[in-house]
Amino acid sequence: MMKPKRRLNIRRTHLATLLLRIPLLCLAAIFTSGCINNQQVRDDDASLLNSPTTELDCSKYKHPYSLRDYTILGVRVVQINPFIYGAKAQQIADTAIEKANSLDRQAEAWKAKSGACFGKGEYGKQIADKYYWVKEKIYKKKAEIEEKLAKLIARNKALEAEKNNFDNWRKNNKGYLARNVGGMKLEIIWISMRDILNQPAMNTEFHIEATNNTNSEILMPRNSRVWGYENGSDVGGQLPIGVSLTDSFGNKYKLTSITPSFLGSEAKGIRPEQTVTFKVRFGDAPLKSAKAVRLVIDSAAFGQKASAAFEIPIEAFYYDSQK
Repeated sequence: MMKPKRRLNIRRTHLATLLLRIPLLCLAAIFTSGCINNQQVRDDDASLLNSPTTELDCSKYKHPYSLRDYTILGVRVVQINPFIYGAKAQQIADTAIEKANSLDRQAEAWKAKSGACFGKGEYGKQIADKYYWVKEKIYKKKAEIEEKLAKLIARNKALEAEKNNFDNWRKNNKGYLARNVGGMKLEIIWISMRDILNQPAMNTEFHIEATNNTNSEILMPRNSRVWGYENGSDVGGQLPIGVSLTDSFGNKYKLTSITPSFLGSEAKGIRPEQTVTFKVRFGDAPLKSAKAVRLVIDSAAFGQKASAAFEIPIEAFYYDSQK
């Protein structure tokens, strides 16, 4: 009966020994694996440290477009200087804006071609400065064009309103605006008080139709004289003459231009039944507090053989003064 117990004890001893060995084997495996992994990390680090480092080459020659190219681009922006006027003002402005946008797209494309070198290194920073300089030029140019267009649109609206107001006043007051003198019918068809080419100073401009109502005479206007060109000098010009403007206070307004101008020696005059529209401009606007203005056209200024005077109420100039 004792032998079976001994066998059982032997089996228990072998089992205990086996159970003790399993954790040791596991620990050995883990330790070995960890050592291998740690060695791999050290090897990788050494490989990185020993490998040659590559720096981004952003030298001058890595930029497809130079500082000079950007400067020329900026100059092209400045050269966009449209003379915005007339019925095609919007079209002219749109064309100018598109030119600026085209140069803007070009600057963006150049920047993109510099790639990662844009703004990097000494030369890359210079390129970036030039790029932003061009962008600022484009922004200011577009703003300038839009401002010019807005002013012109506002001016045209004011002129249109002014013309409509004057036409309404003229319908009931033609007696103030028409004269028949010296073979010529003179009629004021428009009075304008607006700045010229968006200049801040006010001007007064009369549009006067001159019609030769004779049937047998060619009338020769004379409303300009030559000054200078004396003693062989090439300095000189023409001055308008023959028309004056004063207000009820006695203030005199300077005559600045008459179009068309005649020296009196031209080969052609105004033929019977022919009408010529003269534009007479003075360098200031009548005082609103004046009761009236007096426009005098001297004899022969528009071809007529006698002088003509117009007494024009101030309401013809300032429509809000109408009662």
